[in-house]
Amino acid sequence: MVANIARIDGKDATAWTGAMPWHKLGFKLPGLMTPKQALIAASCDYEVVKLAVGVVDDMAPEYYGIQVPNTYTTGRRGPELLDDGITPRFIPFEGSVKGRYTIVQNHDAFSFLEPALGKEIACFETVGALGNGEQVWAMVKLPDTFEASPGDPIEQYILITNCHDGTGSVIALMTPVRVVCANTLAIALANCRHCVKIRHTKSATDKMGQLHKLLSVSDSFWIKLKEAFTRLQMRDMSQLDVIGFIETMFPGKMEVVGGTTVEVVKTKTLKMRNSVIGLFEGAAQGADKAGRTHYGMFNAYTEWLDGTSPNAALRRSIKKSTGSNWEASAFGSGVSKRQLAFDTLMKMA
Repeated sequence: MVANIARIDGKDATAWTGAMPWHKLGFKLPGLMTPKQALIAASCDYEVVKLAVGVVDDMAPEYYGIQVPNTYTTGRRGPELLDDGITPRFIPFEGSVKGRYTIVQNHDAFSFLEPALGKEIACFETVGALGNGEQVWAMVKLPDTFEASPGDPIEQYILITNCHDGTGSVIALMTPVRVVCANTLAIALANCRHCVKIRHTKSATDKMGQLHKLLSVSDSFWIKLKEAFTRLQMRDMSQLDVIGFIETMFPGKMEVVGGTTVEVVKTKTLKMRNSVIGLFEGAAQGADKAGRTHYGMFNAYTEWLDGTSPNAALRRSIKKSTGSNWEASAFGSGVSKRQLAFDTLMKMA
């Protein structure tokens, strides 16, 4: 999966502060700025329009120009111009929307972030558009960080994304994931459990005020997240804890042997169990900092799940529909497996 950063008016439609993104695209922001200034810097200040879809068929000229009932297309108007140098060019997005679909312009969606901005309070971290501009995101970095384990800092961000092609809503959430491309945006959205979603309907504009509720609960969200990670870090895994967790994540199959129902662990499952235990006992990245704690086990399991361990051939049995193992972990069945691991460890702690 590529970065999928849009090219708008000959520019990479993204801007950022801090560390340069892996794709090295876009422009570095000078620091604190308004949502409008950030959108301009990232070439995301275009207007989105909705047009009726009509019939265009040279084989049936009698139907030429007839509108398709309740079917529209969306796209951005400009900033590219037609050959006359005056008229904004229309760039259509793929797909279609129904008549009730209501456009939420980027500046309207992102303006809710302005109260979070201020000197030594927060600043825009990344802003960008994907595809032809059909999906746009902006995120604010909050000043506080906390460590899940010594030397393992977790940053705090507020993210908002706006989708213009009918495939998504306006979504705002708090996340520790720094979004810089299509990959990282998918990760942030796939793992969010507490967010505000506003559908593109007639009431969308009136409901935009709900986004401000996210700012009011931001502090309590990060406090609870910090408490959860601290709880995992403070509790050592006993041998029984390790066995219980491993059996939960990699259960055997119950079979009848000699008239008795017993658990049968196949060789493949046993290898996966041993692979995670090996990571937990010191092979995982950061194992020296996380220790043999509940957080250390979560760190070991997620490394195995993401396939970054030396024992990659044993790392998991996640059914992949398309793409790489990492994509399946980040966007597919790996999401529910990661959440199950976290919930299981929290109950033990």
